[in-house]
Amino acid sequence: MNHKRIVLATLVWLCLGGIASIITKLWIFPSQKKSLIKDTSSLTQYKYELHGNYDMFPGYAPLRSERMERLLREQNIKIVWEDDKADYVLRSKKILKNEVDIAVFTLDAMISSSLEIGEWPPSGVVVLVIDQTKGADGLVSWKKSIGTINDLNREDAKFVATPKSPSEFITRVVVNQFNLPRLSSNFLIEANGSKDVLSQIKKYPNKPYAFALWEPELSQALAIDGVQSLLDSSKMDGLIVDVLVVSRHLIANNPDLVKLIVETYLRTVYSYSENGMVDLIVKETGNKKEAERIVNGIQWANTLDNFAYLGVTTGSTHIEDMIIRISNILTTTGAI
Repeated sequence: MNHKRIVLATLVWLCLGGIASIITKLWIFPSQKKSLIKDTSSLTQYKYELHGNYDMFPGYAPLRSERMERLLREQNIKIVWEDDKADYVLRSKKILKNEVDIAVFTLDAMISSSLEIGEWPPSGVVVLVIDQTKGADGLVSWKKSIGTINDLNREDAKFVATPKSPSEFITRVVVNQFNLPRLSSNFLIEANGSKDVLSQIKKYPNKPYAFALWEPELSQALAIDGVQSLLDSSKMDGLIVDVLVVSRHLIANNPDLVKLIVETYLRTVYSYSENGMVDLIVKETGNKKEAERIVNGIQWANTLDNFAYLGVTTGSTHIEDMIIRISNILTTTGAI
């Protein structure tokens, strides 16, 4: 597919979906909300039971929080989440087949996984920017084997990463932005999620490898004596961006339900102060110090942030610019 056509189609897909989401706060009038709640309040069971796919990345903690579940339950909505271990191709397939109603993606993974299954434009619609990572995704190495990124400029150097995921995308950012002419074109060793990458770090202390992972495994990797950070997403503004995606079937048949879910999520995120978010992550990691590091590495997007991403207000990189940069990197490194 022509690169310019990819970029153009992606922009249209994202902007239309995004606009539909961030005007939720403005366009769900109280009368509409009361009508929807009234329609469901007399039921003893959930009126709406949806199925979703995600992984255990901490940025999605508000989505799976008890608070979000309670707010949805009050409106007779239930989302049954499945942890697919960051299998983004599987997510795209399930969205396409309407086996999943809602899912999370990074922008790069949404593009590459959709093309992988031969579905373009993507079968899902972006309705919300969840977060940007500012250090919660990263590339590490054994210092004795790879001291700096420049030490990857050798034929036997490899990146260990999860395919079609933000960890693979980080490796492609490195290949795109650093001068590594001796690096083999077959530079990727595929892993099965961030936990698998962590296990491979421990297996290969003497190999010229770099390992790409996300939190909480990133913090766990850096706690290993001799392991260092080579690069993290704090140096990649606008590149590692998580979004919420719904199936076209769901948004076409029940847009009010989609709007209500988006609004409920935004209310949930707003309800957590910075300390509240740390407490939420501690429930998952069991380690406050680790949770604080994770929270510092994730910038959750609220309603005003979503306005800025779409250019309604200023203050953030426009989502179109993010997509163009991501598409260029995926194209020049041979991912698409």
